[in-house]
Amino acid sequence: VVASVERPTAVTGLRPTDSPRTWLHDPSIIVSEDITLPTGDVLARAGDRINPLEMMPLTLKLILIDGDDPKQVEFALKETKHETRTRRILVSGAPLELMRATEKRFYFDQDGQITSKFGITQVPAIIVQEGNRLRISEIDVRKHLAALARAERGRP
Repeated sequence: VVASVERPTAVTGLRPTDSPRTWLHDPSIIVSEDITLPTGDVLARAGDRINPLEMMPLTLKLILIDGDDPKQVEFALKETKHETRTRRILVSGAPLELMRATEKRFYFDQDGQITSKFGITQVPAIIVQEGNRLRISEIDVRKHLAALARAERGRP
């Protein structure tokens, strides 16, 4: 049990981003049958379209990385350096070890629930809310780190 907490089972089917891509995901669902509250009030009727982001916005930036890749860890730490509303989520690696080493929180995509739900096949990836949709971007870590380094030196 301790070993699985220290190093959860890696999400399979992912690779480092070599072909960056970005897309929008609409999380809306069509209700198949009436949804009623315990009081009997109808929350939604069959056929209604519901977008969960309208009721509960995603106020965080999610960054998914391979925790065994030092460049991706560096990317996640630099990307979140000045942000408090982010979640660094591993798809592979040892989250507790990274937390001890960096004094930053790391989470884990258990059973690949996030990556599979949103069709992510390359990491690092970033998920943010844009309007009533989610913008999902698979990032080329080398180019992104180079751009960050140039920005830190004050060059475009």
